[in-house]
Amino acid sequence: MRLFLMCIALIFSASSACCAAPDDDKVTLTINATCVADSTLTDPHGLSMKDKITAVLSERAVYRIVSVEGGVLELELVNHSNTVQISGGGTYKDPTESRSWTYIAGKPATDNVQGGVSIDTLHGTGRIFIQDFMVAIGAKASPEDVQAGSAYGEAGMTFGTATGESFPSQTLFESNESFLKGLYFTFDPKSKRISASGQTNYKLTRKGEDGYYIGTGKLNVTYTVTSGVQEELHAVLIPKGDYSTWLPVATGKGADVPGNAITFTVELRTPAGENKKKTAQFEIALLETSRYPGSTMNSPWTGVDPDLKILKVNNPALLEISADGQKAKTTTGLKSAPITISSLDGAAIGKLSVLARIDGENTVMNVHFDGEPERTEVSIPYDSDGNTIADAWERENDILGNPLDTDEDAEPQGDGHNGDGLTVWEEYRGFLEDGKHNRTNPQQKDLFICDTYGGRSKRGINRFAALTKLAVHDKLTLDELSPSRVINRNRGEDATHVVDQHGLLLDGFNKTKNEDFDGMVTTPQGYLEVPGPPKTAERIIIDRALPDTVTRKLKSGSAKTYEFFAPIVAHELLHCCNVWHHGNGDTTVYWKAEVIDGMAKIYEYANKEDCGQPEKGLFVRVLHENGGEYPPDASVFSTPWLLYLGEKKGQHSGDDDCVMRYTISHTYRSATGFFRSGSDFRYLVYWDPEEPVGQGLCNISSGTGVNKAGRIPNPRYGDAAEGRGACAHKICVNDWYH
Repeated sequence: MRLFLMCIALIFSASSACCAAPDDDKVTLTINATCVADSTLTDPHGLSMKDKITAVLSERAVYRIVSVEGGVLELELVNHSNTVQISGGGTYKDPTESRSWTYIAGKPATDNVQGGVSIDTLHGTGRIFIQDFMVAIGAKASPEDVQAGSAYGEAGMTFGTATGESFPSQTLFESNESFLKGLYFTFDPKSKRISASGQTNYKLTRKGEDGYYIGTGKLNVTYTVTSGVQEELHAVLIPKGDYSTWLPVATGKGADVPGNAITFTVELRTPAGENKKKTAQFEIALLETSRYPGSTMNSPWTGVDPDLKILKVNNPALLEISADGQKAKTTTGLKSAPITISSLDGAAIGKLSVLARIDGENTVMNVHFDGEPERTEVSIPYDSDGNTIADAWERENDILGNPLDTDEDAEPQGDGHNGDGLTVWEEYRGFLEDGKHNRTNPQQKDLFICDTYGGRSKRGINRFAALTKLAVHDKLTLDELSPSRVINRNRGEDATHVVDQHGLLLDGFNKTKNEDFDGMVTTPQGYLEVPGPPKTAERIIIDRALPDTVTRKLKSGSAKTYEFFAPIVAHELLHCCNVWHHGNGDTTVYWKAEVIDGMAKIYEYANKEDCGQPEKGLFVRVLHENGGEYPPDASVFSTPWLLYLGEKKGQHSGDDDCVMRYTISHTYRSATGFFRSGSDFRYLVYWDPEEPVGQGLCNISSGTGVNKAGRIPNPRYGDAAEGRGACAHKICVNDWYH
């Protein structure tokens, strides 16, 4: 489908009277207009479409006064220029496919403007006329072969395919009283020049059948009208510091505790530069200020106050600051004044507009950005494409032009599923960690942890982070994680959201004599049996009595000390990232010597209650790995002896340096099979285990070390089970999957 965007352009056939000479006076009109169409469509069958397109027009037209007759001004267009910016994009998802797109301008704005302005110099009134507000300008989707557009169609900006209604419609410019009222202006009829400005806006929301949301259209128009060959005075807004790189910061401490601020200076200037005579009162307004719930995606405070404010604490000289911090005035008699705008949200955004009322002249002029006369509204932060994310952060993270609900973090690769459950907008807005605002990297997968164990647990978390290459955020407080554990919970109805992404809760416990585990992951139903992403795990608990290290004997007779606590913490955290054990099937058994026909034999039992009943057990021969056999009449076999039996392809199998591998086996089956006398071989490694404690994360499923094929006398537990092992390639933290 070929797409067209209707943009804003104006010309003026004006009638007025003016006191200036007809050969040297001019009328200048500037227009700044933003039109946004935002559409969302859903149906019960799993289809969803989100689409948003924004057209931003800045236009300037200069007219020469040809003649003055009977108070009517005849104008001739002598100069016209305009610029248009197209931004936005969308996504489409259904059970079988998904796609996304962005919008870009296809051609520059047309010179064929339509509209007008009338001026009554007797009464000092005027009016801007907007007739055909939207004229065709090419816009296209990128990539070009994608079928895009629910907020955008051939008739212009629309509310979506459910209604086909364009926005803005011609009715708006003909009969909407509140919108038209803003197009009227006044000026001092006794003045030799005209200086007027105005603003008007309009918003329309549509909902479809059954309450499905269709779309919202927003239109904002500001304008100035001046007469004269050259303005003797103009007012400029000058940022302090690098405005283009400033980013909003949040604290999460409430509605009036800012995270940071940005300061501008408003200043009166003459064409020659310095202004020595005229003074003014400046009227400051914040427009279209965001009001997101909370201050970050996980802040405990969830209020919806404006995210940018003019606060008295940062502006002691200002008067009449409104209760919501959106408007203020300076005193009169000023040539310049500082204006500080405070941020209370990690994604705070709005526009700064300032009017200068010249003392003693009854003249009002728009303050424009320094060096850009057409720019009378300044986006805070700098956001040239109007997508609510600061350009500086998009450039820094190489995501300019990406839709706001993109979730394509590629590193680490893990199981091949991109993303970490957080959209680029959510990562831009950021999160609180121990009260500090932190933005995340949209190229690297993130995992959030509330660690109530504390102290040495940091070693285990650091080991986990080093092994997985995930960006681990482990400083969350309990209220920053919240009982729901949803880390991106603070959002409005129209938020760019993909999935409720969960954090993890790490805790400690004091193991009792009846508990045979060092750490575990719990769910509301009990023990976690099937690993998955963070949503599957209610709590991770680690035995507080675990030693930091363990020492294991080696075949040579020497010993080696291994880190023990840190790998166990990493092991349990990996279960919450979709990583399994190397296999299943290991079990516990009891050995006890029985005298049969005057000869002692060792029997293996599944249950302690069966000991002493050879018919319920299995006759086994117990061997040393270095040769020889343990005598059945050894005292250790005189009473039931509980042992852990590691099986082939069980929890001890695979790469023996992986933290996901068990290291607690006492014995394993011989690969030789049954002995000719009817017994089964067991190798006992209880006293000389040579059993390493894994410190890394495996990339293969094959057995290594004590499990390596061809090991003498036997590979203990062999390769990992089918589909297990290669743990580095199983990691997934995105709650959208599994």
